[in-house]
Amino acid sequence: MEAKEIMQEVFLRIWLKRESLNTVEKPASWIYRIASNLSLTRFRRQKLEKKVLLAVQAGMATAHDTIEEDLNARELQQLIHKAAALLPSRRRQIFTLSREHGLARKEIAEKLNISENTVKNQLGISIKFIQEYIQKITGLYIPCILLLPLLLK
Repeated sequence: MEAKEIMQEVFLRIWLKRESLNTVEKPASWIYRIASNLSLTRFRRQKLEKKVLLAVQAGMATAHDTIEEDLNARELQQLIHKAAALLPSRRRQIFTLSREHGLARKEIAEKLNISENTVKNQLGISIKFIQEYIQKITGLYIPCILLLPLLLK
């Protein structure tokens, strides 16, 4: 499944760069580089997500019990969705592309024609807003690290 998605992304990138294809000296190498970079990006993201998830699970053993008593994960997911809906449209778009579509910051930046740093900043603001929204509604402060698994869904 991963390979199919990567190949689709490769073909999408080729299609988006179709006007400049005649300037590519070695098309096979160029396509290989695109596929290689996308694969590495995907594997790095998966590795990071797994690492974060393991760290969260280790830290959640005690903290999760308290949070679970006050608020179950489904309710928390709904609160995150409601908070995301309150974000300004561009910020919500960036957040959705990142969290629901799983795009990397670089991919989002390219897709929206903005800088990668802007994407990073907007995601940080979005997560902080969601965290504050949840605290305001529930009275619970939920550290960002505990929100990550829910934000990645």
